[in-house]
Amino acid sequence: MKAFDDHAVSELLGYTILVGIVILAVISLTSTGTGAIYSTVKYQEFLGASGALKCLAHQVSSSAVSNNTFYRAYEMAVPAGYELEVKDRYDDLGSIRLLADDTPLTSLRTGSVKLKSPYRYAVFEGGAVMMNDTGILSEGRKPMIYTVGSQSGRDVLYISIVSIVSDTWTYSNGVPITLRIRCGSVKCMNWTLDGKNATLLIDSVEPGIWEKRLVGLGFSTEYENGTLKATSGKVAEIYVTYAEIGVTKEV
Repeated sequence: MKAFDDHAVSELLGYTILVGIVILAVISLTSTGTGAIYSTVKYQEFLGASGALKCLAHQVSSSAVSNNTFYRAYEMAVPAGYELEVKDRYDDLGSIRLLADDTPLTSLRTGSVKLKSPYRYAVFEGGAVMMNDTGILSEGRKPMIYTVGSQSGRDVLYISIVSIVSDTWTYSNGVPITLRIRCGSVKCMNWTLDGKNATLLIDSVEPGIWEKRLVGLGFSTEYENGTLKATSGKVAEIYVTYAEIGVTKEV
């Protein structure tokens, strides 16, 4: 047998090292690719959940605007790994309280419809659709709060709130579910503030989304024990539309 000289040994070692590097690279690429595919799938599921709640918001708005007291059916997609959670207004933390200075005007409960996974969720609350993607917040539908200037130089504040009237329940079968939606009532309220400050106290699963909206309308904000407090001295009148929406599951 011919003995290996130093050159042959070096060449053999070189090939061995090269093969090892290639194998490690393949393992790395395979692992990275698998992780990327997994992340993409999970994100697509999140987009599906967000889209389902945007469609729900449209159905709810249509029922409220038309004051439709008859049930309409909506087939909601529930992505794999997600749980649908419907909370009646009195079982949910969501609420909006209105004050003129320190004088209470009204208190409105919201309830919620949420699609959630361990790290992501989308929620319909009070008329808004809010998304949380591993801590990153975004809005699929802004809270329905607006201001319009008046001849007095002060603003008129318009607020539309949806309140969920339902049994509280969860669903996680991973297949679409048919929801039945109807408008129970629409109530309109208004107040003249006579120079007093308009104050909103908001409890929400994502108060930051409401805060962003109100800051954009010129309100100053702070938090008191987790409750968002938004105040403006530029509001002359407040108009509120409060729609009670029934949500049941079709069995």
